Amino acid sequence: MKEFPPQQIEQTRIFFENKNFPVETANLGALHVSYWVVPQAMNPGLPDFALRMTKTDPETKEVSGIFGVSDSVPAELRPYWAAHEIIEFTEIGIKTDGRCHLAEQKTLNLVPGALREKYINKRKAFFTNLIGFFKDEIKNNPESYSQDDVEEAAATLDYLNQTPGTFRDISQNSEKGLTAEERTRDIEKLKAMFDPDRQVEQELDESAEREKAFDVFFNTFHPTIKTIYYPGPDTDISPSKTLSFKDSQIIYIDHNKQAVQALQKAGYNAHVADAATFYPGAVDLLLLLNFYDENPLKYVSQNGYVICNRHWGGGLFPDMLKRKDFEFVGALTDASGEIKFDGENLEKYSEKPNYNKRKTENLFVFRKLAEKPLVA
Repeated sequence: MKEFPPQQIEQTRIFFENKNFPVETANLGALHVSYWVVPQAMNPGLPDFALRMTKTDPETKEVSGIFGVSDSVPAELRPYWAAHEIIEFTEIGIKTDGRCHLAEQKTLNLVPGALREKYINKRKAFFTNLIGFFKDEIKNNPESYSQDDVEEAAATLDYLNQTPGTFRDISQNSEKGLTAEERTRDIEKLKAMFDPDRQVEQELDESAEREKAFDVFFNTFHPTIKTIYYPGPDTDISPSKTLSFKDSQIIYIDHNKQAVQALQKAGYNAHVADAATFYPGAVDLLLLLNFYDENPLKYVSQNGYVICNRHWGGGLFPDMLKRKDFEFVGALTDASGEIKFDGENLEKYSEKPNYNKRKTENLFVFRKLAEKPLVA
């Protein structure tokens, strides 16, 4: 890590002020944090980035500068993003070995229990991306970062991977309309996501209804789908059985070791991994089926697509409707007796679903909006 000349720090501060970037403050115990909220578009290569521009006075050893947090970081987590940077560079020191890992430990002690799980998962994803970012920057500009920076980030990621969050009772997500047998089956599958050693049936599954829906989606939009990312599939191989996706690379990841082994044995590109930290690269189609983690959304290419469902009446669909970076373009539904694409009167899908009238699940299609360029 390098320090910055005072004039560069001041120029950046003036730039932020002229752009009217907001300043947020918080008191975390005895630690006061103040930071700029900076558009993610300013550093698209590093999702949820943190910004630090500091200089250490050679005589007094006092550290001064500015800190920033990407506006893509959830508002409730931003103070802790900033706290890490402030602790690492003003309390521990830029020349201290292990500073990043130690700063993360200190920051995690400030995070309230209700936010702990969300914070840890987001930080795992951040440090996974940061390691790749450092390596790319070093390759393109050897003066930008060093191998020491890579090792600091890697040590912090190792620490987070060994740090427990909290386990929520997933059965609270249940929704009327499922039979007791169906609910039990889904609970067992979801529990397997949190217990990699749990023994589950290893036979591969496929859904003719989903395959038909995927074909309808493809024939409606005629998209270029080079890469499909499917986190949390268990043993569902419906995308690979869809004729329209025959030329696409499909990436499967799951916590369930037995499910991944079954997929791998059949020749599929599958990994035992956590969606909060796995990096698939840019994807053209993201499948979020019976899935609740928003982290994979950051990898969708501009004008790429997301297909999700309302698992137990929830899933990510309600949250997707609130996002400003994705457009709800329609549903793949069997309301007419066969699966068709419906792009009209979309507000009806925000209502509570009637499971008794459904023959198959509705799948909802979102398109990633192109980012607006910053105006100088």
